Amino acid sequence: MNKKWDSKKKDLRNKKNLFPLAAKTACVLVMLAVFTIPIEASQAAAGGFYLTASWYSVKDLKSSGQWAKTKGVMANGHLFDDTKFTGASRDFPLGAILVISNLQNGKKVRVEITDRINKRFTKTRIDLSPVAFKALAGKQGLSKGLIKVYAEEIK
Repeated sequence: MNKKWDSKKKDLRNKKNLFPLAAKTACVLVMLAVFTIPIEASQAAAGGFYLTASWYSVKDLKSSGQWAKTKGVMANGHLFDDTKFTGASRDFPLGAILVISNLQNGKKVRVEITDRINKRFTKTRIDLSPVAFKALAGKQGLSKGLIKVYAEEIK
């Protein structure tokens, strides 16, 4: 047998070892749990998703150049309107009705998915119209920027 391997096995069995095998195993399990939480948190939980909600408006679309490309037409074929309770997502089908709950203050809104969000935000974010975001954010309004939410499809 390999002498190097024999000496490592001996160290693991040594009672004077400051970091025994059980402690090393526990550390590995904790590390696995910590690094898998962000992946699991975004996955479906009881039919919904834990997401980060952001907002977008006609003004934002125009300043980013998106308005020139789309003329304000969303993925469902209708014109984007800041005053309607709508959202953009890749996690839910177009036309889906969602109940979005703010995880900090408990406020809820119903929105219809009318548009698609950038692929890089799949399973992590939902974009809401300004009126829907304000209703969820409460006092802070649009200045909040991002909020943690739970989104569940009801229709």
